[in-house]
Amino acid sequence: MPTTVSAYMATAADRPLEPATIERRDLGPHDVLIDIAYAGICHSDIHTVRNEWGRTNFPVVPGHEIAGTVSAVGEQVTRYEVGDRVGVGCFVDSCRECEYCLAGEEQYCVQGNTGTYNSVGRDGKSTHGGYSTAIVVDENYVCRIPEGLPLDVAAPLLCAGITLYSPLRNWNAGPGKKVAIIGLGGLGHVGVKIAHALGAEVTVLSQSLKKMEDGLRLGADHYYATSDPQTFRDLREHFDLILNTVSANLDMGKYLNLLKVDGTLVELGLPEHPIEVPGGPLVFKRRSFAGSLIGGIRQTQEMLDFCAEHGIGAEIEVISADQINEAYERVVASDVRYRFSSARDRAGASDHHHDDPDDDHDHHHDEQADTDESSHTARWEVLGPFGLLMRQPGGLRGVGRGVAGRDAAAGFEVGRVVGCRIHGLVLGVGHGRRVPRASTPYTAAASARRHRGPEGRIGCLGCREPGKPDVTVPDTRWVVCESPCHRNNRPDRRRSSPRRPARRSRLPTTRGARSTSWRKSSWTNPPSATEKRNRPRPRTTRVTWRPRPPVNPSHRTDA
Repeated sequence: MPTTVSAYMATAADRPLEPATIERRDLGPHDVLIDIAYAGICHSDIHTVRNEWGRTNFPVVPGHEIAGTVSAVGEQVTRYEVGDRVGVGCFVDSCRECEYCLAGEEQYCVQGNTGTYNSVGRDGKSTHGGYSTAIVVDENYVCRIPEGLPLDVAAPLLCAGITLYSPLRNWNAGPGKKVAIIGLGGLGHVGVKIAHALGAEVTVLSQSLKKMEDGLRLGADHYYATSDPQTFRDLREHFDLILNTVSANLDMGKYLNLLKVDGTLVELGLPEHPIEVPGGPLVFKRRSFAGSLIGGIRQTQEMLDFCAEHGIGAEIEVISADQINEAYERVVASDVRYRFSSARDRAGASDHHHDDPDDDHDHHHDEQADTDESSHTARWEVLGPFGLLMRQPGGLRGVGRGVAGRDAAAGFEVGRVVGCRIHGLVLGVGHGRRVPRASTPYTAAASARRHRGPEGRIGCLGCREPGKPDVTVPDTRWVVCESPCHRNNRPDRRRSSPRRPARRSRLPTTRGARSTSWRKSSWTNPPSATEKRNRPRPRTTRVTWRPRPPVNPSHRTDA
């Protein structure tokens, strides 16, 4: 007898999700009944509910990031028992006969896999997803969630996690490899964690430096803004692997040039318009442009075990089921860091709410709180050796080469300022600067080059003694120092010489080109015959040559 469960259902593209009841099939011999504890919200859910891909079969219950516990099992189930912690990802069935299914790559099933929602199962009925209280799934398409991985942060891994883990594994990311992640959003932030845990050197390429602190905290070794043209010059032919997690149409030629010979750029997002890929960057450096979907059941289980071993989980905000429609609007507005996880029995607002969210390619501006810098603790990730921390009417400001970090209490993110002049009170001075000293008014011209040296260490301005990195200090006058880069181009050595008078350009000499006044250096028309006759002539003295008389031998002194 089918089981009736509560759910949130979309009945039309222009209508919000509404509470409803749906039926789940009877338990088959190999089926398990899962009580859903958390369901992650993916942007694919929004595309489907709003029929933006044009393939939605209404009514539909979305959700393909499901985490819960087993409440009942079929007669022939051998893998799971009641009470086991399990998860369900993006599909719940496949043909099980093609070469890809037999190889554990069910996501590429020749006949097409059966999606967790908005698909048709073997019984001919529509499948409904995780925005419900329970689901029935074949045991072969269920993954075990290890004990060390909480269910709320594990749910988004069943889509976002495997989407990044699969290409990182397939293209052998690990020690000695340089990996770039384009975008630090719902997908990118998980990719940074996994790539770092694999041992690769990780670089985040985001439109701005707004999320630099998060990127470095999550495991990125470097963070660059793609809005700065210097980024593409500094990183040319630098990476072995680039993963593009954004759905915007990018200039692929610029990003392909960041790859080494035999490097690969993997497309994970689905842009609205067709992707234009130039052939030159591919042909002349033997580069590859590829795509990747998700992973099979076997690789998804491998990903969950890997994340549990390394303590990796999605950065989430937990919401209740009745907040799903509001969460959709916030996802579209890029107002989440970094995934939503809907709890079945949760009511009220999230405990993980962020007040200043932004997306990879949005244009939200940071709020700058004008608070007293000496009345709170400040944590600084990186302050370049030639950077300055300055106090201005609008708040704290960092200028100079390689300034990065975040004043946690003031809520102001310090970024690199390019091509401008800043006036303010110096609070912190990088190790590479000799002048000015702290607490002195100063006008600083920011550098346009990017700080590419190693990360510095915390050091005191008074004794300049380096300390430990990433420590919380009681005063903003503690800054990062001891970074050896750009020593030959430090700003305090760029002396401007006094202005010299402009040299007169030399014109080609022509006959009679001089003016009648010899004391003028300007050039005029050729002089007339009258002017030539009246030209003053210099006085000359006639000198007559006379031969030297011969020497009388009798006058010789040496005789």
